[in-house]
Amino acid sequence: MRAPIGFPKWVAANLRMFFRDRATLVWAILFPVIFMGLLGLGFGRADAVTFNVGMMDEDSTVWSTALWTTFANKSLPFQLANYTDRDAGLSAVKGGTLDILVIVPQGFGVFMENQTAPTGDKNTTLALTAYWGIDEQGSGQVALQTVREVSDAFFRAATNRSMTLGVTSEAVTRSPSATSTSSRRALSRWRSCRAECTASPCSSCRRGRNES
Repeated sequence: MRAPIGFPKWVAANLRMFFRDRATLVWAILFPVIFMGLLGLGFGRADAVTFNVGMMDEDSTVWSTALWTTFANKSLPFQLANYTDRDAGLSAVKGGTLDILVIVPQGFGVFMENQTAPTGDKNTTLALTAYWGIDEQGSGQVALQTVREVSDAFFRAATNRSMTLGVTSEAVTRSPSATSTSSRRALSRWRSCRAECTASPCSSCRRGRNES
């Protein structure tokens, strides 16, 4: 069966359009590779990992809603929760309920309008604030790196620019009870995977054995 007349040219034209669109390249090729690399470095295996992320929107604009929608995407390993009080969110990080709390500051919408409008002021800067919990497993730190990658991908997709959206981080020391909860989670991960990797235990298994 012969291909329709003009089909090769149509394919070539579509491929050229695909590779010219930087946002498409980021989301379709680069972002999944970077994201899986982060998870592999953080946990030493390709198990499904979920981070408990709290987000507080102080801006309440179309752009901050778009950022929320991006973080809520089901393809990402985020269990997203809305917070309206910073102290409550910090308490959740300290108590181990959240791995990280992300604050979208007031002025985020104006910043994004400037970055995307043809005549906007591209010299303005703005950063999200992230409070991440310190624990033995390092889940808070890996969550922070993942948040940075997702924020960066969001900004690049919206602006087609190489500049990144900043994320200012602050480590939060967790309470002893929260640390114990983190250890129990690690032990649970070990129990769920020990049957398939006893010959070559993963980092989660080794942590689990040390804690059991």
